[in-house]
Amino acid sequence: MSDEKSLLRGAGNPLAAAAAPSIEREQAPFAVITGASTGIGYELARECAKAGYDMLVAADEPQVHEAAKALRGFGGENLDVESVECDLATQRGVEKLVARVAGRPVDALLANAGRALGHAFSIRSWKRRCA
Repeated sequence: MSDEKSLLRGAGNPLAAAAAPSIEREQAPFAVITGASTGIGYELARECAKAGYDMLVAADEPQVHEAAKALRGFGGENLDVESVECDLATQRGVEKLVARVAGRPVDALLANAGRALGHAFSIRSWKRRCA
C-alpha cells in the first residue's frame, strides 16, 4: 500500500457503526469528506480522488455538487463521487450525511466542515460561546 493511501486510511470511524479498520477488498476504498466544496476540503477530496477513493463529499452550500463533478475528473472513469448538501452544525444535517453513507464501510473520514471566524481564537471567546 502506498504511503499516500496509508495516510488517508484511518481506523475508529464514528460515522458508520459497521466501519472497521481497512481491509483489502475488490471495490475501491470509500472516503467521506466534509467541507469539500472549496478550499482545504476540496483539496483533500482531490487527493482522495487521485489515490483512487470513491467518495461522498459534503458541504452546507450548493457548490458541493459542482465540486463533485470536478472531482470525478481526477480519479479515472471508475471513480464514484457523490455529493450531499447538509449543515453539519445541525442534527438534521448529520442525519442526512449518515443516511447517504448508507452503512458502507468508511475507509477515510476527513472531517473538515467549519467556518473561519475571521479573528484570533481565544479560550475566553470560546467560553462565551458555550455559556
